[in-house]
Amino acid sequence: MTIISKITNKVSKLKVTSKKFIEKISKGILCTIGKINFRNISRYVDINEKTISRNYKDENLVNITELNVIAIEEVYKPENKNILVLDASFIKKSGKKTYGKGKFWDGKNSKVSKGLEISLLALVDTTYKTAYAINATQTTSELKEGETRIDYYLKQLKDNKDYFKEITHLGVDGFYSKKKFLDGAIELHKNIISKLRCDADLKYLYQGDKTGKKGAPRKYDGKVDLKNHKFDYVITSIKGEKLYTAIVYSSSLKRKIKIVLVVNKESKQHIFYSTDLKLSALDIFDYYSSRFQIEYLFRDSKGFTGLEDCQSTNENILNTHFNMSFFVLNSAKVEDRILKGEENTEPFSMLSYKRRASNLQMLNLFIHKFDVDLTSNKMASAYHDLIQIGSIAC
Repeated sequence: MTIISKITNKVSKLKVTSKKFIEKISKGILCTIGKINFRNISRYVDINEKTISRNYKDENLVNITELNVIAIEEVYKPENKNILVLDASFIKKSGKKTYGKGKFWDGKNSKVSKGLEISLLALVDTTYKTAYAINATQTTSELKEGETRIDYYLKQLKDNKDYFKEITHLGVDGFYSKKKFLDGAIELHKNIISKLRCDADLKYLYQGDKTGKKGAPRKYDGKVDLKNHKFDYVITSIKGEKLYTAIVYSSSLKRKIKIVLVVNKESKQHIFYSTDLKLSALDIFDYYSSRFQIEYLFRDSKGFTGLEDCQSTNENILNTHFNMSFFVLNSAKVEDRILKGEENTEPFSMLSYKRRASNLQMLNLFIHKFDVDLTSNKMASAYHDLIQIGSIAC
């Protein structure tokens, strides 16, 4: 995984010891079979589990968000259609003294459960249909008086506002469709792309002439009825979904928004919207659809880089563990993109990447122990084949 060294070399004021630690831990996370906890990682790298824990606890180890940003910049193209996305994920965790443990929404089981929650800010390249993590922040379980969790999600946006600030659109799911969140995001120069319930209170904007009567001019032209709407037809997608659009007023959000009504073959309706009134209907639809790429970050980090495997109860250790999990995943995706080239649209497989990394470590150990000569063409070919064992795609 040569990309790790390239990334750490670009980090400002990073100690040599920290650089070596990050590189070894990243390699360990990739090669470890089973739970990605400190004891298990220590079996694959020459670092004691207590040393790993001590480094993870050190607030000055490294800014992992900076590592993520540097990794993304290796493949980032401003000319592509890029958006930022924000979403939360439930983390299973036991222990009464674990920092941040509380009751959070568990989407997998569709209920509120005891555990942890992380909020992830990510970048989605809609051109290549892939996502990269920027920052993971643990959601607090103890709110101050007058605060809601929306305040903490907005704080995460504010803390990371200097990264990719040229991207002005933020994709979020329907939970974030609240006036408080929209106002906070717009103050940070981010236009929201999200979803509304089908029973949302929407009003047509009045387009007629002024009446000349006394009083405030007329603003609205009746409530929107989705069964008999007056929206403009846009297009019918390949899947048979019909798209309609209009600029309307949202009573709950207290602002004008541009909506895209999607009606599928079963006549089920979905309302996507943007606070950017100039954004095209197709872009709103495409951006919101691409928002789902963040779910693959959660899936791969939980399945392959140990997002849920940390056994510590310490706040700093948990924070470092969550972000290291995403950093290793980012690095793998970036290196895979670079090796395949810009024209290759083959989907990324973390299973294959991790399998090859594990095979490579074991193969190099055999070569070192048995003093194998790789100079012959036959051995070089066998070396490549052995690395690929168990991977989905070579």
